[in-house]
Amino acid sequence: MSIKNHFMWCLLLFFCLNLRAQSAAPPEWKTDFDAAVEEAYNSETQKFVFVLFTGSDWCLPCMQLKNQVLEKEAFLEFARQRLVLVKVDFPRLEMNKLPRWQEKYNESLAREYNPDHIFPLIAIVNEHEELLGTLFY
Repeated sequence: MSIKNHFMWCLLLFFCLNLRAQSAAPPEWKTDFDAAVEEAYNSETQKFVFVLFTGSDWCLPCMQLKNQVLEKEAFLEFARQRLVLVKVDFPRLEMNKLPRWQEKYNESLAREYNPDHIFPLIAIVNEHEELLGTLFY
């Protein structure tokens, strides 16, 4: 793990662990990156776009990340306050197949932010669509 990658994980973990748990509704995972960027831009507080590249029905590390981090209250509370969540999924099972337009949209996001097709990969993007960093799990 690179020092930059390690630092990003430590920073995310620090913020997550320092938040109080609340029983509010979990934040919504969007599939529209453009809408997420607009939401971050229009937010009263500075929010970052948290783009999760996942293979939800075939990628074991993706499933572990979801269960061990993304569904934990500390992360959810941090996300409510500081993140706009975007899920860019690449399922393989026929029953989870995305509409063709969503597949193409996800592929275009992968070309921009995950050209090496690493799963899972988290891209942190600002409200100007600038990539601030990536995290691997």
